[in-house]
Amino acid sequence: HRDLHSFPTRRSSDLLWLVSVVFLASLAWISHAAAAGVHSLGLLGDMLHLCAAGGWIGGLVSLTIFLVRVRAPFLSGETVARVLHRFSTLSLCCVSLLVVSGISNSWLLVGSIYALFTTPYGQLLLFKLTLFAILIGFGARNRFLVEAKLLKAPAEPDLLLQLRRNVVC
Repeated sequence: HRDLHSFPTRRSSDLLWLVSVVFLASLAWISHAAAAGVHSLGLLGDMLHLCAAGGWIGGLVSLTIFLVRVRAPFLSGETVARVLHRFSTLSLCCVSLLVVSGISNSWLLVGSIYALFTTPYGQLLLFKLTLFAILIGFGARNRFLVEAKLLKAPAEPDLLLQLRRNVVC
């Protein structure tokens, strides 16, 4: 039995997803790669980079809303662990794509390891990579420590508060 009301919602959701991807990918035409006159592979890398960042941040916003808005009766350790696992899968895919496309884009735009440390753009990129590493550290801690604890025992309020704080950070 198919719920007739879910069909338009699903179609709308798919359409919104497609429009979002097109809008994000179109930003590559006004990006660093486009400004630097980098060939079409650079633009493709930029498109992938933007879409991966959008997927990761969008998933993180959804996870944050879930953790902040869902109340105790619905917030069992198993439920939170399942949600975290789903986000972790999305996150791993997006972060992997960010790393690969970021390395490619950096090489095209910076050109050398020397320029990474000596040019303003390279130094800004190093700062951005430092922030990215901190975010990855928060994510790894949540994935490997917090999620594992949630699966082993009932959800402790301190653990859920810690998880909320880490995700919001």
